[in-house]
Amino acid sequence: MFKLNYELRFSFDYSLIFHFVFFRLLALVSGVVLCTSCLNAGSYDNLVEGIDEENISGDLDVTFGEDGKVVTEISVGRDVGTSVAVQADGKIVVSGFSNNAGDLYNFATTRYNIDGTLDTDFGENGVVITKIGILNSQAYTVLVQLDGKIIVVGTSNTIETTKDVALVRYLTDGSLDPSFGIGGVVTSNINFSGDNVTSAALQRDGKIVVAANFTNGINNDIEVIRYNNDGSLDIGFGLNGVSKYSIGASDDEAYGIAVQSDGKIVIAASSRNFENYYDIAVSRLNSDGIIDSSFGVDGSTTVTVTRRIGRMLDRDDHSAAIALQTDGKILIAGYSYKDFVIIRFTNLGKLDLSFKGNGVLTTSVSPAKDEARGILVQPDGKIVVVGKAVGSLGEDMSLGSSAMDIAVVRINSNGTLDSTFGIGGHVTTPIGTNYDVAHSAALQPDGKLVVAGYSKWANYNFAVLRYNLGDWDLTPSSIIFVDETGIITDDLETNGKIKIIGGTNNVTYPIIMSFYDSQDITHSYESQFGYIGNMTTLDTIKNNHFNINTAITADITIGGIHATNNASLILGEVISYKYIFVTLEITPL
Repeated sequence: MFKLNYELRFSFDYSLIFHFVFFRLLALVSGVVLCTSCLNAGSYDNLVEGIDEENISGDLDVTFGEDGKVVTEISVGRDVGTSVAVQADGKIVVSGFSNNAGDLYNFATTRYNIDGTLDTDFGENGVVITKIGILNSQAYTVLVQLDGKIIVVGTSNTIETTKDVALVRYLTDGSLDPSFGIGGVVTSNINFSGDNVTSAALQRDGKIVVAANFTNGINNDIEVIRYNNDGSLDIGFGLNGVSKYSIGASDDEAYGIAVQSDGKIVIAASSRNFENYYDIAVSRLNSDGIIDSSFGVDGSTTVTVTRRIGRMLDRDDHSAAIALQTDGKILIAGYSYKDFVIIRFTNLGKLDLSFKGNGVLTTSVSPAKDEARGILVQPDGKIVVVGKAVGSLGEDMSLGSSAMDIAVVRINSNGTLDSTFGIGGHVTTPIGTNYDVAHSAALQPDGKLVVAGYSKWANYNFAVLRYNLGDWDLTPSSIIFVDETGIITDDLETNGKIKIIGGTNNVTYPIIMSFYDSQDITHSYESQFGYIGNMTTLDTIKNNHFNINTAITADITIGGIHATNNASLILGEVISYKYIFVTLEITPL
């Protein structure tokens, strides 16, 4: 398949290694959480000046756990947290996998209260272990439904060489939901060669989309599977619920998935090129699972980030996660030779040149190997990326390290590092003296960031941290209506516009407009979804066909934030309005 490809070249200044190691050791001895600055923003020399600063964005939230950190030992074996979600009530759910002293892996899910203590109303003392099949089961995504039910998605081995898609749904108390699949569990063997699940997302209608990889007998290709709310395959998607595609002529692997407001599905991927190196790639499917030919070239775009000379080892570029901006632009987080990589694409799949000048930001959190694992967008448009960086005791050992720390980076909407966050836009947090890795992050509506992953002491344990990001007013005061010319009107008008009163500058708010017949509430019309800010307006009722001379009720909800990777759940306080208007003619599309 022909694809749109970009090649970009970057370099690294190794003269900064000494500065980094010196100040990392200083931070470890003093007990200070060190916020490392980025090469793009200057040298590591400014760390001395920033060490004693307090109350800057990027500080750990000391009201959470022990000084902002929680470590949970589920078993005496290996416990790895891979995904985090925030419930509407503020409780935090983390999923991953656990084994007990060398036994097989099982799905593991924990729930924490707002203060970081385990929620004893969930499972057994806040922990749920679910065994699926006869061999290993590993969870990679957790999603919270609008009704509070919890979906965990991953893989299950049915035979030693085969992985199946596995989904579990829990009730709010952690028990299996009998209305989902068989006894709360769904497994799907899509390909005889196995299905390697990497990510999942929740659509606005409650359907679940899952990204996975499989081998076609020669190389790896990508598949997207969609499930109905009851766990059955959605046969209206792709071929019997499955859409398979390739980007290039060699290995293609999906690592992130997200659903746009128009129902199209965007996938972050890695694609092996003709030189046998991986490039970062993005693809888009229409809502029916067919490749969107209007995106990139034949539905995909690839970007080469790392400079490669000859047959150099470990010069791959990999995707790790995806996030969508409210303006429709697409963000991919991943890593190159040693650095975090953040790429922004336009809604058409082209590099967004308003982001860092070329659409790509690379940033070195440490002088050794850094990897981004998760990405999200704040309500004010700033971008947060989490992952791992070489740690306090780390050494550059053939691109590896003897220790790793949690790494958090914040970026302005134009692609520059945010100097108001940590030091130079970077924060690194050691938990122990071994491996500390962030895999996922989620926003709370109160301006806090929850990060989940694992920390290795004697064993691997779930790790959850909470940082202060800022303070947003996510609930506007009220709304007004204007006509097509901008004049304020008394009520909702066909082809009119909505404006908000109050709220925070530069913050966009989700808005949902639902319509139904005032005399027959069982007769509903297509809902409208979008985002609105202080300086913007939103078209009203332009995308519905209403019956002529009919009283239509419009329910309008504005405010809060979307849960990460979840189009159906709004977190935080909202304002709601109900209006009735009479249609005099069929509203045009």
